[in-house]
Amino acid sequence: MTCYHSFLTDDILFQKLHSYVNSWLEMDKLEQDQFVFSRVRELALEQKIIQADSGKRIEKADDNEQAAQGLQYHILDVRICRKAFASLHLMGEHPRLRGLVSAVMQGRSQAPTDKRYLKRNQSQTSVKTGEVYSYLETLYESVAERLPEDDAVELDMSGDLGNQQDDSEAEESNVILLADCEASVTVGHDSKKYLPPGSIYDEYKQYLALGNEKCSFSTFIQVWQTHFAGILGFRGKRQHAMCATCTRHKLLLSCMPHAAARTRQRLLFERHLADQYRDRMIYWKTRGDSRALGSSTLSIIMDSVDQAKFAWPRSKVFRSKQFDAFHRPRLHITAAIAHGHAVMVYVAHSDVTQAGATTVDMLGHLLTRLKDSVPWLRP
Repeated sequence: MTCYHSFLTDDILFQKLHSYVNSWLEMDKLEQDQFVFSRVRELALEQKIIQADSGKRIEKADDNEQAAQGLQYHILDVRICRKAFASLHLMGEHPRLRGLVSAVMQGRSQAPTDKRYLKRNQSQTSVKTGEVYSYLETLYESVAERLPEDDAVELDMSGDLGNQQDDSEAEESNVILLADCEASVTVGHDSKKYLPPGSIYDEYKQYLALGNEKCSFSTFIQVWQTHFAGILGFRGKRQHAMCATCTRHKLLLSCMPHAAARTRQRLLFERHLADQYRDRMIYWKTRGDSRALGSSTLSIIMDSVDQAKFAWPRSKVFRSKQFDAFHRPRLHITAAIAHGHAVMVYVAHSDVTQAGATTVDMLGHLLTRLKDSVPWLRP
């Protein structure tokens, strides 16, 4: 505390020290080392510990450490100890400051370069990394979907970083990685999409089964974290109903002991996903035609919402089994979208029968309302 007494009692001196430290923080590590080296060298020259012309020490000393012991440290013309000098420069007394002082005593003209702070050129992207990125890009553009409720979804990274033999080992070592929303987002990925319920390890095994460039699981995860951590996730198992065919493929994969059989099953699973994507492409094309002016195509999509989502009153206490017999009013909610023309929402009480005839009635009502806006629907 004695070394800092002058700075703490003099407001003007304290402000100068504050500016001194701020200017110091604006430098990078190598600039800081050179600054301290120059300052220590000036002090050694002023105190005639080294010569100005040759930089060699005047005093005879057994080693550099003995010569450095006689050096007096100053900041803003205030004498301080060696420890305070290092502390005010936000560096350790040993080895960083000691190495700079030793370089001055050895007669060097520049500070020694610390290789830890050299800017390294980023290595070029490997072929394996590019293959993984292309695969994940394909998933993002085809299989992944946007969800109305964009909740935070956990990425279930099942599996060790080593070479797993089957999926059962991956299930035993569950590693949960929360998606970092501030991760680097690749240009062109403007929104978050979700894959069907699963894990990153499942996608890794699927990647290998398709004959892509072989890579380690750690490389696969690294590419995911770097480019897709905030924009590609897995939707919750209870958010939406799962495809029955996808469920069957995953169950078969989990119980097949033979590697060749699992590889064949993964190829069949990939074919099913490709068929799903082709179905979506047909729907997207029809939807676009329906939205176009003067088109003779009409695309209508209808779906109902789970009644439990509209039960009233709503509270977390109703999750208890004690309230299983508690009657809460519910509603049947069905929405029909005629792309480019209208959106109809049908609401009915829970005691109204919902069957195929109900769907036909709602569709007929929608077509009746569309007669005025769609000329070719008129009789």
